[in-house]
Amino acid sequence: MASIHQKPTGIYYVTFRFPINEKPKQFNRSLKTQSKKIASARCVEIEETIVLIETGRISISDGMTEKEIGNFILSGGKLTAKPTAIKSIKLETLWNEYAEKYAVGKEPSSIDTEKTHMNNLVLFMGNIAIQSITTDKLQKYVKDRMNPPTNFKNKPVAPRTIGKEIQTFNFLWGVAQRIGYISKEKESPAKDVILPKGKAKKPFAAWEQIDEIVKHLTDEKEIKEEWDCLFLRESELEELLKFVKENARHNFIHPAFCFAIYTGARRSEIMRSEISDFDFKNKRVQIRQKKKDRTQSLSYRQIRIHPKLTEVMKDYFKNNHVGGKFTIATLPDPKLSKARIVAVKPKPLSKDQMRQAFERTLKNSKWEVLKGWHVFRHSFCSNLAQRGKPEAAIASCMGHKPNSEVTEQYRHLFPEDMNDAMDDLFT
Repeated sequence: MASIHQKPTGIYYVTFRFPINEKPKQFNRSLKTQSKKIASARCVEIEETIVLIETGRISISDGMTEKEIGNFILSGGKLTAKPTAIKSIKLETLWNEYAEKYAVGKEPSSIDTEKTHMNNLVLFMGNIAIQSITTDKLQKYVKDRMNPPTNFKNKPVAPRTIGKEIQTFNFLWGVAQRIGYISKEKESPAKDVILPKGKAKKPFAAWEQIDEIVKHLTDEKEIKEEWDCLFLRESELEELLKFVKENARHNFIHPAFCFAIYTGARRSEIMRSEISDFDFKNKRVQIRQKKKDRTQSLSYRQIRIHPKLTEVMKDYFKNNHVGGKFTIATLPDPKLSKARIVAVKPKPLSKDQMRQAFERTLKNSKWEVLKGWHVFRHSFCSNLAQRGKPEAAIASCMGHKPNSEVTEQYRHLFPEDMNDAMDDLFT
C-alpha cells in the first residue's frame, strides 16, 4: 500500500496509491529525512491513514485537489482546513483581464487573433464561466464550427482553424490557472477533445498552372485556395515592380514592394524594420522577427542585400523618406489645436495601411488576384529552390525551421534527376 525509497542524496521519500475519482493515483512525497527508521515509521502512519479513510473513520473534504489529498494523507489526516473557494470568472472577463494586465510585449496581431478566437468561443458556447467548460462542451463546439446550426450565419471553418481556436482556449485555461481562478492541478478539458483531420497545404504553383486549374472550377472558395498557393517567377516579379513604380500613390509603396520581393520578409517584419537595419557597406539587411523564437520578444536574422534593393533603398532614404527611424514610414494627418497646426512625427505603417497600400496599388490590374504580401514570401523561397539553393540556407533567409510545413510546399521545385529516372524506368 505504501513503500519508502531513497534518493541519491540520501533523503527518503514515500510512494503510495489512493483512488481519485475511482481511478488509482500514485503519490510520491519526500519524507525530508535520511533516517530509515523514521522513514519506515512514517510509512506505517500513512498506511494507517489510508485504512482510516477507506473505512470512513476519517473523511476527506469535498473539493480537495489531488495535491491537497496527498498532503492530507501525508499529514496523517491532521490537515482539516477546507480548500479556499475559487472565484468564478466568465470568458470575456478573463480575456479583458489578460489583455489589460498580462499580454505584455505580445505581438498586436497575435492578440487580435486570440481575441477573434475568444469571440467565436463566446458566440457558440455563450459567455460562460471558464470553470464550467467541459470536454463535452468543447466537443460540441468543434461540431458546431464544422457544421454551424441553422440559426447561425457563420460558415463552416477549416479543421486547422478549429484547432487554433481550441489552442487559444487551452491558453486561456493556463492564464486562469496562473491568475488563480482554476486550480493548477486541474487538467484542461481541451486535453481530450477529438479534432477533425485537416488537409495539408497545397504545393506552391506558378501562374499558368493555377490559371489552368481554375478554368474548371466554379466554387469561389476552391478558386481562392488555388490562388493562395501562387508563387511568381523572377521575370513576373520584375514586371510587377515596374507596374507598382508607375502606379504607386505614395513614395513608400514601391520600396515596400521591393523590400518584400528581394528579402521574403513578412508584412509585420517590413512594418517593424528600421533604417539602421540596412548595412550597405557589408551588403546585409537585418530582419526583426518575432515568430521564430517564442521565448524572446524579438530576434534577428541577417540576409544578404540584393544589389537592386540597395539601389532602391538608397534612393528612397535620400530623396523620398519622410524622416524618423522606421524604414517604411508615413506622416499622419496634421492635428489642429486652436487654429494652429501641432507637429506630428513620422510613424510606421499599420497592418491596415499595409493591406490598403497593397490592394489599392494592384486594383483593376492583372495583379489583382494576388492575395497579399505573403505571396512574395512564397515567391522568394520558391525561386531560391528552383535555383538549387540548399533547404537550410532558404530556411535561414526565411526565418523558419528546416523541414517545416512551409518547406513541403516548395520542396517539389528543387532541381532533381527524377525526370531522367522516370524516363529510364522499364527501359
